[in-house]
Amino acid sequence: MELQDKIGRSEIVDKISSLVDHLAKDKHFCLALNGEWGSGKTFVMQMLQEKFKEYPEYIVINYDAWKNNFYSDPLIAILYCVLDGVKEYVSQQPEIDKKLKSGALKTLKSWGKEVLTELKNMGGKFRIFAGAIEGIANILMASGKLVKHQRLADFQSYQSLLDEIKQQLNDITSTKIYEEKQTKLIIMVDEIDRCLPDEQLMVLERLHHLFEVNSCAVIVAVNQNSIAATVHTLYGIKGYEYLRKFFDFTFKLLPSVEKLFENLLKDILKNINSLKELKGDFEGAAKSAYYCLLYGSEKAIYKIDNRDLKRYNDDIQEVINQFGWEKLTPNYLFFIIIGLFIREFISTNFLENGEIYNNQNSVYEELKREQADVQYYSMPYYDYILSELGVDRENLPQEIRGTYSSLSSIPQYSWAFNKIVACLVEKNVDNSMVCTFPDQIPISIVDCKRLVKLIVLYGGEQERDATNERQWH
Repeated sequence: MELQDKIGRSEIVDKISSLVDHLAKDKHFCLALNGEWGSGKTFVMQMLQEKFKEYPEYIVINYDAWKNNFYSDPLIAILYCVLDGVKEYVSQQPEIDKKLKSGALKTLKSWGKEVLTELKNMGGKFRIFAGAIEGIANILMASGKLVKHQRLADFQSYQSLLDEIKQQLNDITSTKIYEEKQTKLIIMVDEIDRCLPDEQLMVLERLHHLFEVNSCAVIVAVNQNSIAATVHTLYGIKGYEYLRKFFDFTFKLLPSVEKLFENLLKDILKNINSLKELKGDFEGAAKSAYYCLLYGSEKAIYKIDNRDLKRYNDDIQEVINQFGWEKLTPNYLFFIIIGLFIREFISTNFLENGEIYNNQNSVYEELKREQADVQYYSMPYYDYILSELGVDRENLPQEIRGTYSSLSSIPQYSWAFNKIVACLVEKNVDNSMVCTFPDQIPISIVDCKRLVKLIVLYGGEQERDATNERQWH
């Protein structure tokens, strides 16, 4: 399955792939894919795996640190993953189906003496594979006994196991498996962030000692800031100095939330454009919402991470699905994008009747004092776009004025957004009435109320833990 790169990570994937490609047969390295939680490390790891499939001489081992943390020592879990990975690689070789007896090749975990014997009889690289598989399996049995008798921590026992494993893996990487190309062992390690601090350090220690193997690349998705802080807390030493002994290369994943958001909005617009009956400047509405979140003084979009953004995008899709794509207007689209964001990430009581009523009353009191002139210089409704996002419709941010050619759109959508909210609590408004906006597209109060209910539903009702709540103002 080809992955879609919506966050612009292809360049970093190509660089890491090139390092592996140029790895000499007698060398090895450990690389850190460093990023905060939610920066997209797992996605990049998946892209790398897709890339490595282009090289049949690569043996790729996947180790999920979180999924395997029930073992008392990560060494055992890592070895099981190596064993399964080598078996899987062997089973995918074209010669297997032709030369092994029918039915001899069972599932990975059920390989027995019959299969190993057949592999040995095939000779060449398969004999080496059989020896490595048998050797690693025996080492696992031995390590299990050592754990049971609490001897794995014994230096001599531990070092003996490591030496045996390295010998088995060196036998594999020294063999030309595919068209005389250099065999390479690639260990992909993910989800360390989910483990407890002491478990994270133990995994790194085991990887450091275990994979000093020829033609081996270890790629670890990790949050170095978190681990460095843990090292400093536990041992009182500089965490980053400690991490330097593990990693030969570090690739930092910088936030790319704006790129991901832009691409997610493009997907929504693609769905809208497929409905020929929909009319209006939906692209302008989406772009206006994007610039409000990106360039308002609150810089709202940068206060969430990629995982937050993906969930938020899913919620946008659900709101539109429930509301009906065929009923969308540009004003509705802007209202959904901005309203859901405010509700999810800024104000948990946004769109509650009491909150709306109090805000509107404060605006009405201000307008009474400014009624000397017929023309109001202030918006006649509470301005959520200004208060929550920091976008002043009468004095747009410089980034928008310098980038966005259609300056009239944001004031228009901002005015419509705030009017929709105000209609929910205005007196003398019933469900049969419609609101008319500057674009001359009327909307019904019933639709407004339904949209608000959906945003409240998918935006969540729960209060956030005060210790985790983001600081906004």
